[in-house]
Amino acid sequence: MPKFYEIKNQTETSNDLYIYGDIVTEKRMEWDGKEWRPSETDVDLKDFRELVEGMTGNQTLNIFLNSGGGSVFAASAMVSMLKRAQARGVKVVSYIDGLAASAASLFPMVSDESHIYANSMLMIHKPLASLLFAMMNANELNKLADELESIENGTLVPIYKSRTKLTDQKLKNAIANETWFTAEEIMENFDGFTLHDEEKAAAACTSDFFAKYKNTPKAYSEIADQTPADQTPEPIPVPGEDNKKDIPDMKSVYQEYLNSLQKGKLQ
Repeated sequence: MPKFYEIKNQTETSNDLYIYGDIVTEKRMEWDGKEWRPSETDVDLKDFRELVEGMTGNQTLNIFLNSGGGSVFAASAMVSMLKRAQARGVKVVSYIDGLAASAASLFPMVSDESHIYANSMLMIHKPLASLLFAMMNANELNKLADELESIENGTLVPIYKSRTKLTDQKLKNAIANETWFTAEEIMENFDGFTLHDEEKAAAACTSDFFAKYKNTPKAYSEIADQTPADQTPEPIPVPGEDNKKDIPDMKSVYQEYLNSLQKGKLQ
């Protein structure tokens, strides 16, 4: 099975990109039992940029998706990179191997070809912002709310409208209600998808975001809730001065999100 983020089969004419993890602006720091390290499961802007911006005309980028989503700010910037690559002549082909939820749902919408399988699912919803440990005042929170509204109406809705068969109101309702589409429902409600009758064998999709969604299907929520009975997590130490520099300041991270929104508008 592919890793959470892996580039395979690189040739002069194509690259295969597997997005099997959460989509983030910058890799989150995780405790591995000995030290803090960047997450090995996150898909971030740096890795994505290095691949896509190096591609030129007459090349094909195949994107294989099995992701619970992530940062809409990061995904919108990635979409802009894909649009610029397409303007250079790069062909983008997406495959939903299992799940394309939330931010991951944008990739098949902007692809030149989009392929799904009998077990594929796609989820769309209103953009979310997790404040984590950030401290923000009322003005900053209002600004964040305005930015979320802006990215929904200025980026998400236009992208979905370009491929949906739904009326404007039904699309808005689907976004507001956090709608999970099966393969059959994807074909009924969106244009430009090719359905392959067989099921795609893919690793179980795990995501930190499943617990944040309100309608997560049982199959995915059970994966998120699984904790080995024979394992007791070791306490995670508070970062000391020697490694505190490795833990991102959440307020600065959110400012980067806001900046990426302004820079990541569709061209």
